[in-house]
Amino acid sequence: MKKTLLALIIFYQIPSTSFAARPIRGTYSVPVSDELKQFASYDVKFKDADYQSLPSQINFPLPVDLVGEPINIFIAKEPGFENVWKGPLAQGVCTNENRNFTCRIEFIGLKFDQEKIISAVNSKYPSASERAGRLSVARHFSGEPIGIITYKLRGKSKEFSD
Repeated sequence: MKKTLLALIIFYQIPSTSFAARPIRGTYSVPVSDELKQFASYDVKFKDADYQSLPSQINFPLPVDLVGEPINIFIAKEPGFENVWKGPLAQGVCTNENRNFTCRIEFIGLKFDQEKIISAVNSKYPSASERAGRLSVARHFSGEPIGIITYKLRGKSKEFSD
């Protein structure tokens, strides 16, 4: 009986523990010309463990390929505004469509370390054409620091439905 009870406790704990620990993954992209689009998308892991429904804040790292050093971005929904989000280094408009949460974000006062950007891109991408494309995207981003973050919302929400 004790073994059965222990087995049941472990069985029911493992799925909830593994789900809670699973990071939120999304995509960060830089709006660029068509010839650079294939180089302008980056996988990103969100800092918060789980978004079950429409969030009121998000925290994510900017790709090092774009800025040279790790920079965490925090934005929160502005009270009294439906889709306006702001933070110390960014502001944007966020929407949810078919459980795809998307924010178009403009960055304020970002610092760019060109040598570290070049080093990060050179160490990450073996192809010369990919390196050239990624560096072109980084140059574009440093002149116009705008990006789009997208991820799929988890779970069920009473706020909206699929």
